[in-house]
Amino acid sequence: MKKNILFWAVLIVGAILFAIWTINKIRIASILSNAHTSQIKWDEESKSQLENYNLRRLYSSKYEEFINQKEYNKTIDLCLDEIKRNPKDKGYTYIDIGQVYNTQEKYDSAIYYYTLAIYFKNLNAKAYASRGWTYNLLNIDDKAQKDLYTAAYLDNNYLFSLGILQEKAKQYDAAIKTYKKQLEIHPDFKDCQDALNEVIQKKKNGL
Repeated sequence: MKKNILFWAVLIVGAILFAIWTINKIRIASILSNAHTSQIKWDEESKSQLENYNLRRLYSSKYEEFINQKEYNKTIDLCLDEIKRNPKDKGYTYIDIGQVYNTQEKYDSAIYYYTLAIYFKNLNAKAYASRGWTYNLLNIDDKAQKDLYTAAYLDNNYLFSLGILQEKAKQYDAAIKTYKKQLEIHPDFKDCQDALNEVIQKKKNGL
């Protein structure tokens, strides 16, 4: 009787241990399989990102080449093809189109594309700054300053540009404050230091 009980006890314990071993084996195989799948997915994503980076660099190179050759229609076509290829970054590409029109002094068209860039990539300091400078060229000072304020808020490297517009509007106190803030960030910014000295002198002379 005792031998039968011992036999069944050993058999049950063995069955339990085998079940645990089998479950762990399945779990480990699943983990390894998922890890392998994740690695493949990561490799594919990395490859895709690298290809996109290289194609974007090629696009930028061709863009500069066409601009330098004043092949403006070719440049626009290149930009439109890039938007089709890479719609995710079209906010940046619309800035490029705006720059083409700005170069040709077609300011209304430039503003249109800068506005598109802002619509598709709202927190884009370059788009705001570019549109602001275009408004400045059209002497629409209130919109120019508003855009440069936004650009400087998003990227403090545009403080100097904002200061120039404030100085142009004879807002000397505001310009001095803006130039000083830029110099706190970039103390060796010579053009900014020169602009600060000049606006201080203008204020003293009542110009």
